[in-house]
Amino acid sequence: MPFINHGKLLLNVVGIGRAVVADLYARGATIYAVSKNPDNLKSLKVDFPGVIPICVDLSNWEETGKALEPVESVNCLINNAAICLPSSMMDINPEEFDK
Repeated sequence: MPFINHGKLLLNVVGIGRAVVADLYARGATIYAVSKNPDNLKSLKVDFPGVIPICVDLSNWEETGKALEPVESVNCLINNAAICLPSSMMDINPEEFDK
């Protein structure tokens, strides 16, 4: 991807997200890393000091808006948070969807 060396990315930081951070950080991307777990962000900063950590629970829309307000525009959002809702897509209510 041509923007990787100059791009700004926003992504989650555990599991697959951490592996994506490692790869994109090595390519010189500016990374805003999001997690509701401050320990995950601290660990990430140790391994990748240039990452910009944002600690927020993405299921809280109001807090997420406040936390992301100072973020400059980004070139790419990598939304790799996963959750399993054992129901039909048509039966999911708004509260479950927001998780």
